[in-house]
Amino acid sequence: ARYPRISSDAALTSLMDDADPRVRKAAAQTLGQVGSPAAGEQVGRLLADPVPYVRAHAARALGELGRTDLA
Repeated sequence: ARYPRISSDAALTSLMDDADPRVRKAAAQTLGQVGSPAAGEQVGRLLADPVPYVRAHAARALGELGRTDLA
């Protein structure tokens, strides 16, 4: 999120399948700040993540993306 001009939805969504939950959380958080509304479907997948804080950040990101319809 510090470098919004170099972030891309595709690069960030690929990180949502990372084994480390901290990486998944950071990907959702960053997409919420710099992603396009179309990234909402990908972030929505993390609402079913087994780690509670990943789900929480995914829900916040959906709100920031204006995609509360997916939450």
